[in-house]
Amino acid sequence: MKIFFIAVFSMLLLGSCADNTAQPNSANALTANHHATASAEDGQQFNAQIEEWNKIFFQQYESAQGQRSKNEMLRNINAFLIQEPNHFQALSVRMRMLLALKDYPAALQDLQKINQLKQDGILKLSECILKEKLGAADAKCYQEAMAIHAIHTAHPDADLNYLLMWYMSNPAEAKVKLSALAQEENDPLLKEHIYALLNSNRKDLVNQFFED
Repeated sequence: MKIFFIAVFSMLLLGSCADNTAQPNSANALTANHHATASAEDGQQFNAQIEEWNKIFFQQYESAQGQRSKNEMLRNINAFLIQEPNHFQALSVRMRMLLALKDYPAALQDLQKINQLKQDGILKLSECILKEKLGAADAKCYQEAMAIHAIHTAHPDADLNYLLMWYMSNPAEAKVKLSALAQEENDPLLKEHIYALLNSNRKDLVNQFFED
């Protein structure tokens, strides 16, 4: 079976938005909202703002007819980011577009900048996996993701994202400990996911996140 680390995909905003209502022009929306920076938002309000921005831009991106329209949307965001290079929401939107285009090197640059602006273990994990996709596997990167994620995770051993970070950072050590953990685990779904992880090919795991 495939392992689906839903939290990662949610943070990367790779899924389609359910709302199909008309959205404002992307360039106008960027200009109107550019004061809503990461430093001005916090907690649930900040997360809601990011989600709303992604709905606006990526719905337009998905519905754009032809490469020309998509390139125009990217140019609008690129122009905005020249003026506001640390704008978290705009960086998140552009990263998502670049991932959809499978321009992984450019997406990685945005993701690295996003991780400089916001400490989040799952976003860091995504950066590590994307680096590995590009041929630069980095055990230290996964260890950093573990350290960040553990701060916000009460029970790391029951968190699939944390277990994936652990497995990717040190497969040999993780396999031994994950095997023991699976035998002791009472939750059948978590047990199933742990065994699936143990039986997974590393390259296939990476490709689950970022396809060729």
